[in-house]
Amino acid sequence: MDALAPGLLIALQEGKNWTFARLAVIFLLIQEGAGSMHFGAGILWYAGFAVIFKCSARLFVADNLLFVAGLSAGLGAWRAAVQLFMCAVQDIPMDHGQLVQESLLQALLIPVI
Repeated sequence: MDALAPGLLIALQEGKNWTFARLAVIFLLIQEGAGSMHFGAGILWYAGFAVIFKCSARLFVADNLLFVAGLSAGLGAWRAAVQLFMCAVQDIPMDHGQLVQESLLQALLIPVI
């Protein structure tokens, strides 16, 4: 689970793009260094995080709790997509039940933090 993502969410909500960029680089180094996937999963995750936030913030008010809940659901789905893609590229067998459980946990974790 990415417990660092809410920090990025707060930086984006406050419009601090440079803070987001600095935190993303630091978090990316942590994720890529500690993860079991080949290099690139963290880049996809954080790039998708920023794109999903920016696109949905144009449609909805970014400070609303309902917005955060919807964004969290989208990020949970994005997490599943990144994991499926990276497992397919690396020929790693994937337990789909565990993937669904981790994605739901990620979606529920962001609003709580």
